[in-house]
Amino acid sequence: MIDRWHREKGWEGLGYHFVIGNGTHSGDGEVEVGYRWIRQEQGAHCRLSPAHARRRGTAEGYYNEHGIGIVLVGNFDQTAPTERQMDALARLVRFLMERCNIPESRIFLHGDVDQTRCPGSRFSLAELKRRL
Repeated sequence: MIDRWHREKGWEGLGYHFVIGNGTHSGDGEVEVGYRWIRQEQGAHCRLSPAHARRRGTAEGYYNEHGIGIVLVGNFDQTAPTERQMDALARLVRFLMERCNIPESRIFLHGDVDQTRCPGSRFSLAELKRRL
């Protein structure tokens, strides 16, 4: 579903490296590995606006080129992620931190690096870090 939406936007395909389902089109907490992770390709999940990139002193595509994109299915302005999604996210992030030598200080939400409400007001980075 997300892959189709991204293709309709003119992208090559799914912009994220991982998708964590909520039980709608895949299992609740099911981690789907995207082709970008399998092929070790840069993402298409967090392109900065030109103005925001200038303010941050970075290139518009920096986080796509250097970041790992994880998306949880859902609208987190309306509902919080499920317990299974948060458990799966914590396991995945721990794995990536160990495998890729990523310090906790380099875990960002989309809204931390660009002017967006993503992932929504009901997603808690503090809760994710507590679970790590």
